[in-house]
Amino acid sequence: MEPTNQLTEEFISSRPTLVGYVTGILKSAKDAEDIVQETYIRMARSGRKEPVLYPQAYIFRIARNVTLDYLRRKKRKNAALSLISTVLSRSTETSNPEELLIADEQIRLLQAAILNLPKRCQQVYTLRKVYGLSHREIAEQLGISVRTVENHIASATMRCRQYLAEHSEPIDNDGLAK
Repeated sequence: MEPTNQLTEEFISSRPTLVGYVTGILKSAKDAEDIVQETYIRMARSGRKEPVLYPQAYIFRIARNVTLDYLRRKKRKNAALSLISTVLSRSTETSNPEELLIADEQIRLLQAAILNLPKRCQQVYTLRKVYGLSHREIAEQLGISVRTVENHIASATMRCRQYLAEHSEPIDNDGLAK
């Protein structure tokens, strides 16, 4: 039997169990359905030429890897959103108008720094820092190499730091602009 047909047949017969397995990890049936769908896509794209000795174990391993990728991405995205939320909450919770202005200025400067990046660099940086995609996922999505993704992220980080350094006013110990 062709490896593709073998795996597809096994996937179809194992699908309900696979959905249950992933739901047990994620505690979300909707997310589990998405993961199972992505599992099939990865399995189909694997391009295996030789038959798989244990097809069900192979499929569950792919599902496990896709689930772990999803959880890592979600954790990075939540961390980025938490950081943004912290900055925003500090700026809205304070009664000091000066602190509000400083926080607003920091957010505006960071946005301007990102918008000042070259288009592809900006795209890669946003996919990594805001959406939490891995280097490999970004490379696949944009059709570039992982090394190019790494170079764009390093360049974006350096350019953002440089932009912030050039456009920020030095702050003294009292939090006031010098």
